[in-house]
Amino acid sequence: MNLAPLRSLLRIEHDRAAAAFVLDEELGTHHGLSWADFVLLDALDEQDGRGLPQPQLATRLGLRASKLLMQIRPLEKLGLLSRTGSVVDLRPAGRRVLREARGTAAVEGRHRLPTPSRAPSERRRDRRAYPGPRRCRPRRSTSPARPG
Repeated sequence: MNLAPLRSLLRIEHDRAAAAFVLDEELGTHHGLSWADFVLLDALDEQDGRGLPQPQLATRLGLRASKLLMQIRPLEKLGLLSRTGSVVDLRPAGRRVLREARGTAAVEGRHRLPTPSRAPSERRRDRRAYPGPRRCRPRRSTSPARPG
């Protein structure tokens, strides 16, 4: 059995996940967006103010309708997009945030974009630099123990 195609797909997915992790961090820190939010806003921006029906938007983003709705609601509450019936549209505040976030995404994306010229050792080094989400550990109390 030839596993080379599977290995190629896994390598692409690992590179995508590493880039998404970095972009989530940067976009969240500077603009309050996740990478998935950025991709959704960008898809709506490409519609030039016409909006997009939720089923079509879900298909375009590769999401189930329920997952899309869970992603849309917070953005709607923030005033970045609006829903009229089943049509989702980008609001002026959403266009402004997206325009600002594009600069951040472009800078980070330039460093994360996998290119054929990158050697496997470079990809391994990148993964060590961004190993994945940080694990939260409970804080240790610095106060002295209270007698019980």
